[in-house]
Amino acid sequence: MKRHIVIVVVLLLVMTAVPGFALGQEQGQVMKKEISLLTAEKIAKKFYKETGFAIGNAIRYSSTLYDVDDSVLGYYFNIWNNEKTAGYIVVSATKERSPILQYGDQAMGYDFQEKSEAGLKPYYLNALNIIHAKDTQDLRDQFQQIKANKRKEISKLMNRSTNEEQKKMLIEEYEAVSKQELVSLPKGDYQDKWQAIENKGEVSILSTPQKVLSVSRVWQRTSGVTWEDSACGPTTGVMIANYLKSAGYTVRGSSYYGGNSDFINHLWSEMAWWWGTSAMSFRENMEQHLNLDYSNHKFEAFGWDDPSFSNIQSYLDDNIPYGIKFESNSNDSVYASYHWVAAIGYKVSSLGDFVAIKDPDGGQNNTGTHFISYDTNEPYAYHVFIYQ
Repeated sequence: MKRHIVIVVVLLLVMTAVPGFALGQEQGQVMKKEISLLTAEKIAKKFYKETGFAIGNAIRYSSTLYDVDDSVLGYYFNIWNNEKTAGYIVVSATKERSPILQYGDQAMGYDFQEKSEAGLKPYYLNALNIIHAKDTQDLRDQFQQIKANKRKEISKLMNRSTNEEQKKMLIEEYEAVSKQELVSLPKGDYQDKWQAIENKGEVSILSTPQKVLSVSRVWQRTSGVTWEDSACGPTTGVMIANYLKSAGYTVRGSSYYGGNSDFINHLWSEMAWWWGTSAMSFRENMEQHLNLDYSNHKFEAFGWDDPSFSNIQSYLDDNIPYGIKFESNSNDSVYASYHWVAAIGYKVSSLGDFVAIKDPDGGQNNTGTHFISYDTNEPYAYHVFIYQ
């Protein structure tokens, strides 16, 4: 009997001594991964102060963002200047993701604030895919309904089309929509970034330079646009072409075609179909358009699904914006499973690397620049670089 007692005591000692055996230690490790609202607010204020990305005089907590399992994923803070929104910051609620998920110099767009204030919970799938729902069941129901609606619309387009190539691509898009799943934002090892802001209980951020090209945002639903629901690719092309024209290149922009809507319609007729723009079509037709008035084929375009952040920096340092095809799109007002945005710059800091974008959708007033976490969002991005 004494021998049994000794064995039990020894086992208990081993379990408490070995890292990870003790229940209290496991709980401590889990708790260390979670970021409180108070800590997130400190991070947001410090990031805003040291990077100076937006003009504002106050940071206020606005909303809690949720994961697909209803756990807390992040915190959304508004930046206020004279009681008007002058920017936002999304801080992660767990160390298993990058500290800053995204930020911008105006509101987020897509009626984010209005839907959140209406009592709906924002479920953060990625930087360009947020669904507001009552709860996880409502989230799943909405997601499935959005897929069903997209498939229904694509089926209608297949019945209307007489072009075999278009039918083939519609079938591919139908399958892509069908395969979409409601999945959590990827997690990873971001300890180095979190350690950069945890310095004896204080928040410390090393901010390094950023580059942002002066690209004017164009709205894909501008009055006069014929196929507004599938115009994100052409509108992204309009933003790129207009910038290059303003930079002194001999490129045909909106003024050549009589305005933004006419230019969008023109590019739509070249690169898009009813449901959207493929990566190959965007690449080929943007390259063709930018070279219309150059006899020596000045511009080249190519696609890349997994460039490093230094690759992105290198191309943007040549002062040419480019297009990003963002997969996993749950916007119920469009057919496609993806969305195009214009990449116009980048930001580097000890909290992570960010790609600056202009979004052609999300509302008429979604004119700001959004900085999205490279690490967090790269799995969803396909880049079509333009160079000379």
